[in-house]
Amino acid sequence: MTPDEIETIDVYKRANQSVVNINTKGYVRDMFGVYPQEGSGSGVIVDADQGLVITNYHVVETVDRVGNVAVTLSSGKTFAAKVIGRDKENDIALLKLEDKPEGLVGIKFGDSSRLVVGQTVYAIGSPFGFSQTLTKGIISALERSLQIDSQRQLEHVIQTDAAINPGNSGGPLLDSLGRLIGINTLIISNTQQSSGIGFSIPANIVRDSLPLLIKYGKVPRPKIGVAISDTQFGPVITFVQPGSPAEIAGLEGAHQSSSKGLFSFPVVDVSEADFVLAINGKQVQTSDDCYRELSRVEPGKSIEILVRRGVSRGKARVVKIKPVLG
Repeated sequence: MTPDEIETIDVYKRANQSVVNINTKGYVRDMFGVYPQEGSGSGVIVDADQGLVITNYHVVETVDRVGNVAVTLSSGKTFAAKVIGRDKENDIALLKLEDKPEGLVGIKFGDSSRLVVGQTVYAIGSPFGFSQTLTKGIISALERSLQIDSQRQLEHVIQTDAAINPGNSGGPLLDSLGRLIGINTLIISNTQQSSGIGFSIPANIVRDSLPLLIKYGKVPRPKIGVAISDTQFGPVITFVQPGSPAEIAGLEGAHQSSSKGLFSFPVVDVSEADFVLAINGKQVQTSDDCYRELSRVEPGKSIEILVRRGVSRGKARVVKIKPVLG
């Protein structure tokens, strides 16, 4: 065998026992009622002693207290698991095996901050239900930003051309030493199958989130208590939560109450609302920009927001806010 083949085989041997297949049964609600929904994906053992498995949030999204999760190890044995932590914004979730077996093998973490475009990477998962499948590629790009929906944007994402298909979600992206450098999360494709454009959440984000997911069941993030919307004049604060850090700091929202006779009704008046110009020195043009910059603030750090009162081009002022964790 060639040195390249030997390296590929060695990666598989190092990491394969840490990769699991995940099957879920949860419940979804719509206007017609509640009905069961089954799903599947992959995961990776990150703590063998505690029986902890990382996967994608969207793999276990429908699982609640009455749902169930089945984790199948590389040996073929299946164990029940429960969801003990969710981080929707980073699309990761933490599972714990309920009856932890002996002999679990945890993955070794690499350092995703040291990755370079062009280096070889490997993915192991269960595409289309075919468990323990290995694919190979390179890192195509780093620091991608992906809009997931109107409220979520994944940051610092790794792009790879290693084949990732439905069922790979939650499985590991590995370096040439079999170390975890990412959690495979989604693809861009016109056919919903691999087109060579796949994305992974960096391992450093996963590693930093683990203690918080274990302790709190979530990743607490800085909150200041505002809602922000887009206007032709720029992003405006439309609502300030009473008693919030934003209200204490003096920020004004656009929503006000108006009354006529016995009736009261909401009105939107931006003439006295605060428009957001910059957050921590970074200029913002849209409400998405604002939420993105707010999400980047480290817990415990204060936020400086440059605002302008009303639609006029009047004098701007800096408001310093101490956020709470939510």
